[in-house]
Amino acid sequence: MKKFGLLISDLVIAALFAACVTLLVKSHQERKALDECVDDITNKCASIFNYATALEKENAKLNRLIRECRNDKNW
Repeated sequence: MKKFGLLISDLVIAALFAACVTLLVKSHQERKALDECVDDITNKCASIFNYATALEKENAKLNRLIRECRNDKNW
């Protein structure tokens, strides 16, 4: 009977160990995916944001020139 009890406790310990390893691996995979996503956003999207900012500045400049031209015509 003691052997049966030890077998059960060994199986429980093995199952708990397997569950911990599985959760650790899954957590590592999720962290790696998150790090890759942040890296992609940082490196690849930065140029898109810079381009959009440059377009906005150019658009503001052109709108200012249009207003100035329209005001000059009214004189």
